Amino acid sequence: MTEMIYKADIRLLNDYKDDLNYVSKLKQRYLINDLKKFIYSSNDNTYGKVCLLYGLRRTGKTTMMFQLISDMELKKQEESVYINCTSKNDVVSLVNDIVTLIKNGYK
Repeated sequence: MTEMIYKADIRLLNDYKDDLNYVSKLKQRYLINDLKKFIYSSNDNTYGKVCLLYGLRRTGKTTMMFQLISDMELKKQEESVYINCTSKNDVVSLVNDIVTLIKNGYK
C-alpha cells in the first residue's frame, strides 16, 4: 500500500499490478468501450481525466477499471491512480489528495 501521505485509499501501479494481470484475462463488459471513449477522447485543455464509477456492491466496478488500466500503455499505467472512496472520505480530503498526486506527477 502507498505510504500514508493520503487520507483516501490511494493505490499506485505497484499496489495493484497483480490485479491487472488477473483481470486482463477476464471477459470485458460492453460498457468498457464507453469508458475507453471517455478516457481516450482528446481535450487539450485537461491535464488528466477522472473516471468515477458507482453502483451496487460486487457488480464488477473495480474489475472494469482495472481492465481499462491494463489495456493502457505502461507509461499511462504508471501515471494512473486508483482511489477507493468510502463513506469516510470527504470532498476536501479527496481534493487535497488529488492535488498532492498531481504535484507528484500522477494524472
